[in-house]
Amino acid sequence: MKRFRPNIFKNSILILFILSLILIINNLIDNKVKEINKNSSRIEIGGKFELENQDGIKVVSNEINKIKLIYFGYTYCPDVCPLDLLEISSFFDENKQFLKHIQPIFISLDPQRDSPGTIKNYLENFGSFIIGLTGDIKDIDVVLKKYKIYRRVQQNIEQPDNYTIDHTSLYYLMDKEDNYIAHFNRENFRNSFKKFLLEKKFL
Repeated sequence: MKRFRPNIFKNSILILFILSLILIINNLIDNKVKEINKNSSRIEIGGKFELENQDGIKVVSNEINKIKLIYFGYTYCPDVCPLDLLEISSFFDENKQFLKHIQPIFISLDPQRDSPGTIKNYLENFGSFIIGLTGDIKDIDVVLKKYKIYRRVQQNIEQPDNYTIDHTSLYYLMDKEDNYIAHFNRENFRNSFKKFLLEKKFL
């Protein structure tokens, strides 16, 4: 039996080597799959933008040192926008502690009619803590593309200046570097948004 011991020893080393190699390969494959899944699940919404606020001052988004809650709308909106902005206003009136960490922002979809002064007067109905932003149509289009915002003008033949705009009506929560965190709609916004913030410990 002695003559077989070296072979058994060699075979054992070979088996251990093979098992170790398999383990290493499996770990490499597993990490690669996780990386692929992580990248494929990443939502490509957001990014830096430069617009003009309601006081006519240029605002660079990633220079706002707060998490941002962004809503896209327009001041001539007959129904949806006022209700959505009222949700923002009511939420922060009831939860002022979050304003230390979160900056609510209203971005106009209608720069043709929404001048800084128009936005300033409009936002007085919803709270002084909301930053209103507008700009040239080209600047607005760049932001809409980055944030995947749907915008369609509904012309009024009889009154060309009295058009309406169909658009995405969501609240986007972005980090300080303008990366997507989450989005919310008006339905149960106050409760779901507060629950999310408390779970993520944004106090």
